[in-house]
Amino acid sequence: MDAEKKQELREQREAAASVDDAAERRKRTAYLAGGIALIALVVTVGLILVSQAGDDTPNVDSGGLFGGIEQQGIALGDPGAPVTVVEFADLQCPFCAKFATNDLPDLVEKYVRTGQVRMELRLLTFIGSDSDRGARFAAAAAEQNRIWPFAENVYNNQGPENSGYMTDDFLSEQAADIPGLDAEQALSDSQQSAAGAYVEESRSKAGDAGVGGTPAFLIGPTGGDLELVATPDAVSSKIDEALAQTGQ
Repeated sequence: MDAEKKQELREQREAAASVDDAAERRKRTAYLAGGIALIALVVTVGLILVSQAGDDTPNVDSGGLFGGIEQQGIALGDPGAPVTVVEFADLQCPFCAKFATNDLPDLVEKYVRTGQVRMELRLLTFIGSDSDRGARFAAAAAEQNRIWPFAENVYNNQGPENSGYMTDDFLSEQAADIPGLDAEQALSDSQQSAAGAYVEESRSKAGDAGVGGTPAFLIGPTGGDLELVATPDAVSSKIDEALAQTGQ
């Protein structure tokens, strides 16, 4: 075989090898693209599942005193709890702040978290205009199912009575670090008629119950008659009494 023929055969083999290499590269590229697409699909499905799982408990705070407990409007706890406790309070009231700090955590852990008690928060405006502004903002927080942690924050940063400290900025700051609470939306909602209706309804219920100061409580079997308790010291014993009435 002459040199020219050998050269021609060599060039043919090299061309064939080049074609094979190109085909192999295309195959690897296709595999890689398919793998990336599969990973993207898995990640997308995972995110969807996580999102859907979160939708099952939209009204549960993620942490703090109320973490893991259902909140619905002004209510805290299991809707099917055998005993109901309605708290009447004023966000400016130092005795209400003391109750929220010293007594409420134990009540929440012992009775609410265990499903025995459901609490409702009725805010009054006994002390003055700051109380009204705070109660209206709290009503707006209740629309987002976060009135309880909002009230807790306000109590923790409570200022002197009627000093004008409950400004829109102050209240928005108390709302801003609460998971699940849109502070800007709450500020807007606090100026709407629904917030005012909550304040008026709370005032009416307090009058009907004979509430003369804060904090005060209505306690009894859910769906039954609730008895007025005017001192925080008697709350636990009255809850135990109500639980006994329900056979708990």
